[in-house]
Formats: sequence, C-alpha cells, structure tokens
Amino acid sequence: MKVRRQPIGALLALVLWVGALLLPSAAAADGPVQMYYFFDPNCPVCQAIHRDLIEPFQAEYGSRLVIDERDMSDPATFEFLLDLEGQFKVPEPGIPEIFIGQDALIGDEPIRSRLKERIDFYLAQGGVALPAIP
Repeated sequence: MKVRRQPIGALLALVLWVGALLLPSAAAADGPVQMYYFFDPNCPVCQAIHRDLIEPFQAEYGSRLVIDERDMSDPATFEFLLDLEGQFKVPEPGIPEIFIGQDALIGDEPIRSRLKERIDFYLAQGGVALPAIP
C-alpha cells in the first residue's frame, strides 16, 4: 500500500495560520495604554505620586502612555470619580486614584507597587482604552 505524504508546506501554513489567530497582532502592540489619574492639588501624597511616578512614566513610555489627569477640586470631576468607583466596586475610596484597564489602584502603596506592572501588562496586551462609564 502506498502512503501519501502531505507536503510539509501545507502543514506549516496551517500552524502559522492557527498561531496568527491565537496571538495578538503586531499592529495591536502599538496601541497606547490610557488611564485616569485623580488627584487633589493640595494632597502631599498626590504630589509625590506625580513627581515620583507620573512624570517619570510619561518620560519613559512617551506616546505609549496616555494619562488623563483629573483635578478633584472640580465638582464635575468628583461626580465622574464616584461613577468610576461604583463601576469598579471600589470598597474604600481615597486619593490619589488611578483607573487603568480593569484595575483601580487606590492610594499611595497600591499605586507605587502595581502601576508599572499594570502599564507593562496592558502594553503587552496591545494597549488599553480609558475605562468607559456605561
């Protein structure tokens, strides 16, 4: 009995096609990470977060990181923050607050310990848009 061999090229094409479906596209890797940063201009912790993290990350990531900074002294900003906190089910609100992708980082320690990792995570996913309010 004669065994029919499939050309290796067809198998390779199939493997590449399946891989392309499962992996994010190279074009998606160019998308920016967008986030909200809520702060009080009179808050020393907020000033430190801005100086120690926000400014250096903007310099490091450039156009790959888009930060929508929201000053809490504006009443409309406060209402918007309450909506985001409700959507993200924030148990203990505080300032500063960052909303990035599916994550809410509230206060000094969570922002300092997790923000860079979250930025890198979402960049690796192809970027992420600002969280939307339904």
